Amino acid sequence: MASANTSGGALRVVSIGGGTGQPALIAALRRLGRPISLTAVVAMADDGRSSGILRERERMLPPGDLRKCMVALAADPGGPLARALEHRFSYLDNHALGNLLIAAMADETGDFMATLETVEGLLGCVGRTLPSTLDPVTIAGVSAAGERVSGQARLSYGSGRLERVWLEPADARAFEPAAEAIRAADLIVLGPGSLFTSLMPNLLVPGIARALEETRARRVFVCPKADVPGETEGMDAEGYLDALEAAGFLSLVDVALFHRRDAAARPGFASRDPRAALFPDVAVSGEATARIAARVPAVLFRDMADEDACTAHDRRLLAAALTEVIDDVLQR
Repeated sequence: MASANTSGGALRVVSIGGGTGQPALIAALRRLGRPISLTAVVAMADDGRSSGILRERERMLPPGDLRKCMVALAADPGGPLARALEHRFSYLDNHALGNLLIAAMADETGDFMATLETVEGLLGCVGRTLPSTLDPVTIAGVSAAGERVSGQARLSYGSGRLERVWLEPADARAFEPAAEAIRAADLIVLGPGSLFTSLMPNLLVPGIARALEETRARRVFVCPKADVPGETEGMDAEGYLDALEAAGFLSLVDVALFHRRDAAARPGFASRDPRAALFPDVAVSGEATARIAARVPAVLFRDMADEDACTAHDRRLLAAALTEVIDDVLQR
């Protein structure tokens, strides 16, 4: 395990994921209260809604998750420009303005990465956003019921719990700046977010997995907080580790971070989210704790419930948990 950046410079942090979990993680990382150099490595398998339409009609990489991360990294994520890029037009296939801007600029310049850099400049981003691959990829999988499914949207919303997924083509090339950021990092955060359709499409790029093997960074897996319908429905904490192990990726995890309710630490806590009864926490039984600890070099169980969003980690509490990991990194 390597050496952290202890020379007084910014801690080099890489977030790997996609979907809605990655921007929330970025928001938590920005609350760390210490200088960090942040890079978001984003999955490129999205084929739903606006991104899916643009992939099909413009033959471009899906812009949606990249846009979300750039907005989360904006100098002012709540400012007028950031909000405008998130604005959706119901009468235009529900496209987000940011997606249309990226599509138009990429078409005019013929340079997708230069387009992302321009948008980052407009937003005054405090970190970088990089695709994990520039190759057009599709995520496919098999459900627990034995149904073979192709496409991120269908896997996410229509197939039920998944057994395994794979990338097509399997030999997609890693975007080298993303791989290099991973190799040079001090801390890498995998997740939170949809395991099979947000995290796995990054890890299944061979060059990304190889960079994660080669890095000397501390690699943290943040398990999703809530058990939601779809690809991981009914999966408990051990089930997430089982899925990572079955795919060959559990060895890439140095620290696993799980939400677990702590009534003693937060007496009287009650969610204000009316959906709370529909989305229970990912189960972590007392009996499972020792088994989980035996499978990963380090495990943290922390209460990170958000009073207003039952499916999300509280960003302040997630930042506090990650600070514990960082403090350990800096002491080595």
